[in-house]
Amino acid sequence: MPDAVAMGVVLWDDIVLEDKLCYCYVCTTEEATYGQVILNDGSKSAISDGFGSNPPNATVCKTIDNQLFKKRLLELLVS
Repeated sequence: MPDAVAMGVVLWDDIVLEDKLCYCYVCTTEEATYGQVILNDGSKSAISDGFGSNPPNATVCKTIDNQLFKKRLLELLVS
């Protein structure tokens, strides 16, 4: 349920347990990878460390409180 989780994070930011700043790039001109989202979390890669000249432009949620999310989602659906 990625869309529901994304909306849950917008509604209830306290469900996020772990997040990470990333630089995200959406391929829009490269035919073979069109639409692909590339994430750079700043960790060591084969090319270089850090984000290079691109500052982080997104916060990626790595872990949420599943039980709290489900509880709140069900409360919304039942009411």
